Amino acid sequence: MGEKYLTFIGYLYFSICPQNDFRKRFLTISRLISPEKLPKTGFFNPLFVIRCRKLWEIRWIPGSGLQAAVSVIISCMVDDLLTQKPIPDDVRTEADVYWMNLALAQAAQAAALGEVPVGAVAVLHDAVIGVGFNRKEADLDPMAHAEMIALRAAATAVQNWRLIGVTLYCTLEPCPMCAGAMIQARLPRLVYGAKDTRFGADGSVVQVLRAPEFNHRVAITSGVLEQEAAALLQQFFQNLREKRGKAEKRDL
Repeated sequence: MGEKYLTFIGYLYFSICPQNDFRKRFLTISRLISPEKLPKTGFFNPLFVIRCRKLWEIRWIPGSGLQAAVSVIISCMVDDLLTQKPIPDDVRTEADVYWMNLALAQAAQAAALGEVPVGAVAVLHDAVIGVGFNRKEADLDPMAHAEMIALRAAATAVQNWRLIGVTLYCTLEPCPMCAGAMIQARLPRLVYGAKDTRFGADGSVVQVLRAPEFNHRVAITSGVLEQEAAALLQQFFQNLREKRGKAEKRDL
């Protein structure tokens, strides 16, 4: 159904209804707009939230009533999305291997540039909305981790710092910095490959991602293509040691 029709329905309904009980009005509108697709809880596809933001650009209905209607619709949708039941840990889907292979391809790009081979891919509704690989050396940036780059790209893609409905695939267990960014972004789900015994923030060194004190809990699935991710790292560091050994012999 077109955005203009959505706007028209919302404008009319919000104009004639009492000004209280926003959720009841929102549920009624949601069923009027698309009763065959929307469950009675009022849950919306996260991409619908993004499309709804575009309504602000439509100027064919004057007055502040439209802005109020759209504002309430968006607020209710985000609230419903944020209060869903948490995703359980260690749940694997058929697509996890496919997306992790894309993350491994990103890691290979890092290795080709002489960076530690870590890659990440952000996925929303079976579409990649952000990718990244380690660029600390190239960018001279201590925060240029694969996860951080992918998270920034994903936030830009959805035009929202809340990454509702997004799954992040990473070849290596996140460090505390990246784990904190995932919590801040309200990331629903993380899938990673190999453990990081030096900086891992999913229990290998510290426990950040599963800490109960935070107001958001990221669902975690670990060990997807773990051997492939670990082999890529091991090969990289072996090559690095060999290069250093050859350099030391030349200096002698």
